[in-house]
Amino acid sequence: MDTPLKELDKQTIRETVRDLWPIAGTRQKNISFFKAAFKIYSDETDEDVTGLNRIFSNIVTDDEARRDKRPRRSFTPEEQGIFIKNVMDNEADELKLLVQIMSATGARNSEVTGLELNDVKLDAEIPNIKYRDNSVRLLDKKGLERSVPISKELVDDIKKYLEATELNSLLFPYWGQQTSYIQNKLSLVLTSHIENKRPHDIRRLSAYSLRHSFIDKMDAVEMPLGIAMYLTGHGQYEAALRVHKQYGTGTPPEMHLKYVLKANAIENWGNFD
Repeated sequence: MDTPLKELDKQTIRETVRDLWPIAGTRQKNISFFKAAFKIYSDETDEDVTGLNRIFSNIVTDDEARRDKRPRRSFTPEEQGIFIKNVMDNEADELKLLVQIMSATGARNSEVTGLELNDVKLDAEIPNIKYRDNSVRLLDKKGLERSVPISKELVDDIKKYLEATELNSLLFPYWGQQTSYIQNKLSLVLTSHIENKRPHDIRRLSAYSLRHSFIDKMDAVEMPLGIAMYLTGHGQYEAALRVHKQYGTGTPPEMHLKYVLKANAIENWGNFD
């Protein structure tokens, strides 16, 4: 960060950017932040730094970004089992619990990493995790604020983690840091534990596939649509809000727990033929 802009090495930057963001779409998005920073610097100093933006020319093409912009898919039961086992066998407790919560609640990655300690309600009548805007992050995609009930087993795992971990206000002191470096690193670490058993399927697998799988599980146990939308935070659409008003707020938490437990217990949640 102390390197003068004029001394930045073009080849080093290009290699670093490609290594840091191997997915073209992510690379394209993050490069735009650098370009914006260079423009602000130029506007405020009257120094012409347009040459720096040329560093990023052709480092990602529109065709590359389009090829990489493939939809995600759910894990098959086998793939999800392998992924979770790999994490449990090879990672520290913080990352293990993070993946357990992602799998058990179907929340978005950023919603889980950004949890604060007071978002986890272990002593409530129905223990739950509250996904809401807090001091470190806002809910992604204008997601609906909601409380997702959790099983006794997950409550016990969280309590053991809390007893053994030195915490600040964040549930995940390291992976909960809302910086692009940490979040990109998290994505790379989690991706390394994925085994794609369907190489012919062009759709992508990622840690976010846990959310897709959770939604499939809810469908498989015939969870009422309003409750499913509430528990996954799909509240940004007018239709979803109407259904949520009818079901989500009017359903006792015990029923939410019943459906969450059923969804997490199901062993076959999709047609992958």
